[in-house]
Amino acid sequence: MEQETDEKTSSEKHETEEKEDSYSQVTALVTDWMLDFLFVSLCRNFKEGNLGEFNKNLTSFQAISDDLPQNDKVFLCAFLARVMHGKELDVIFEEDHRVSPLMSAAKIWSGLKETVEDESLARNMTILLVVQVIQMCMQRVFLRISLRVKLGTVIAQKDIYHPFIQSFSYSRLLETANTVVDLFLEKNPSDYLLKMATKAVQSSKSRNVFKDTGAKDNFQTAPESTTANVNKKYVFNFTFLSCARIILEKWSWEEDRQLISGVKRHGLGQWAHILQDYDFGNRTGTMLKDRWRTLKKTGLV
Repeated sequence: MEQETDEKTSSEKHETEEKEDSYSQVTALVTDWMLDFLFVSLCRNFKEGNLGEFNKNLTSFQAISDDLPQNDKVFLCAFLARVMHGKELDVIFEEDHRVSPLMSAAKIWSGLKETVEDESLARNMTILLVVQVIQMCMQRVFLRISLRVKLGTVIAQKDIYHPFIQSFSYSRLLETANTVVDLFLEKNPSDYLLKMATKAVQSSKSRNVFKDTGAKDNFQTAPESTTANVNKKYVFNFTFLSCARIILEKWSWEEDRQLISGVKRHGLGQWAHILQDYDFGNRTGTMLKDRWRTLKKTGLV
């Protein structure tokens, strides 16, 4: 009698362990589906230029992926986030506030470009990133990057409107990033959950179908888990999907004086040249332009 009780207890314990193990596997797979769905959504938001939806989905993607190994999809999302904020120098992704979004994007791309089979596309993206970084920051940051003689000449001239730089515009960078996204999605299909949801919506008998087939069939026909596909060459010590904005101090009397003096010296609209001659901290040309408008409205100039 006592032996039968022990066997029953052992059997129940084994069944419980099997259920827990099965639940863990199902949880991991569903997590992968959710990440894939958010990944596809982020790619779509990026291609549409929808920054608001992109940031919302990025927050969800980060919340789910934070405790998981980082793979190429995570790094592509981090790259797209930086490119998406590329023109905003007051947005930071790294602990060093001097690192602009595009500078950070270039660092991630140095490892991510190996996933792009088209060498010409990878090379063009690298050049676009470098040129855009220089266009955005060359008046304030000295970049230790080995460039061709022509680009070195442009830097020496300190002309961010040089035709060579303009030929590698930010819009062209976005177009190239869109191509990278398309090729990545083609190579790494991530729309399983999206397809299943689409079928459910389109089917008027979807509920009955789910009851008949059950979760087991869906589990068997689902694609393999992707969280195990970890690229170990990426090592970062910070949560690099999120960003923050630099909180700037109010304009001081000295900054206003420098701005007025700069406009007198270089002319209205020459914000890049004015930034070169005076110390405005982390302020950008756009901020100078906005401050000038404020000064005009208040009758100070």
